[in-house]
Amino acid sequence: MDKVHGRIVDLSQDTHCPGHSSLEKFPPGFPNNTDNLAKPPKDTPCNAVGRGFQRYGTSKPRVLMFIYELNRRLQVHYMTVAMDPGELLDSHAMSAGVPKAWGTWMKYILNPLLPVLKFMAPNLPSSSEADVTFIYIEANKFGSPESYDESKWEALWAKSVAWSGILKAYGYRSGDWLRRMLLTCYLVWDYLP
Repeated sequence: MDKVHGRIVDLSQDTHCPGHSSLEKFPPGFPNNTDNLAKPPKDTPCNAVGRGFQRYGTSKPRVLMFIYELNRRLQVHYMTVAMDPGELLDSHAMSAGVPKAWGTWMKYILNPLLPVLKFMAPNLPSSSEADVTFIYIEANKFGSPESYDESKWEALWAKSVAWSGILKAYGYRSGDWLRRMLLTCYLVWDYLP
């Protein structure tokens, strides 16, 4: 990685902002018990889809929080960025693990109409167009207020380190946070200053 111009880019989405998704039945949010991020309570059959979208929405600010905390810890030499590629109706996320009727609806009705829908809602690029269009669409968007809570960044960071088992696997000292987390980002830690 280039020590002067290196950057870490991650993707998020505005579904983490309560009320932004038309499919939202339960608002996304950071749970009081951080263990529920990895092992949420069991869903009842009638709430499974709604809770699934809640978990999806809840996962998106975790990306932002990770990037904010990583940026705070890096401070120099590298830049971290989180971006929103837009609502990708033709992505794998909208075809796997969703009710069968939704997959059929997406494949045979919405995806063929994407060119028309884009004129009404510019945040609906196809997956192949997202890499070009999201830069212009999302340049001035910000995360939910919750995603700026620094105490939640730290709680998520500490839990991620514990869940990953990096301390045990690699024998790092407790103060060696930056090298541990960059290792999980698949960066070679020898490049660090």
